[in-house]
Amino acid sequence: MQINPLFIFAHPVKTLQDAIEKPDFNKAFFIVMIPTILFVSFNLLAGLKLDMFTVARHAGLHYLSWIIASSVFYFFAFLVAGKTIKGKFLSIMCALSYLWIFLAIMMLVSFLLLMGSPKFIEIQQIVRKKSLTADEVETLYNILTRNDSEALENFEKVHDIRTDLSKYMLTKEEVATINNISAFGFISGTILLFYMLFLYPFITLKLLVKKGSAAVFILYIIAGTVTLYTISAPFKLF
Repeated sequence: MQINPLFIFAHPVKTLQDAIEKPDFNKAFFIVMIPTILFVSFNLLAGLKLDMFTVARHAGLHYLSWIIASSVFYFFAFLVAGKTIKGKFLSIMCALSYLWIFLAIMMLVSFLLLMGSPKFIEIQQIVRKKSLTADEVETLYNILTRNDSEALENFEKVHDIRTDLSKYMLTKEEVATINNISAFGFISGTILLFYMLFLYPFITLKLLVKKGSAAVFILYIIAGTVTLYTISAPFKLF
């Protein structure tokens, strides 16, 4: 199996052919672990507290998602290709493990973008302590961007935030920098999502069932929908 990110990006077909023909469970297992390693590293660098349960939960959900996705792809590939798929479950697991490479790169890019604005790292610590929702975090960022002192004071009172957040107000220069960073993040994220959610799963199915692109695309839609639905259930339990 290939683990060179540049090769994985440039040669998806060769990468997946190698994973299917020469599966390596140890490498695949390590690849799926990378996002958890990054999760721990980024939190420690940002000064955020972690406990073993949080780390175990993070890793466990990724491995559970990997097994579920592999099982769903195996099931639908077997329905289409029959006995030729027997014995290929490990190959499917190894092929789909590459999705976690793209997830890891997305995490790395996101962290580097946050590092471009040190204020965001400090705000993240406050957000984590207060367990703010995504909508509340978005509201807070909008207030800081607008330099709205009155709205910020009200936000602090409503959410019982005793830290003075006014020092995190963003200047026009910082807003411009963040907008540029966000644009880069959006473009790179879109490319990574294309590889992660479409290209690699689609090619995996095509190599396994050896059917026309139209038939494989329909199979990909069905398998992908079922996978997302079944994976979402375990996440809701936490």
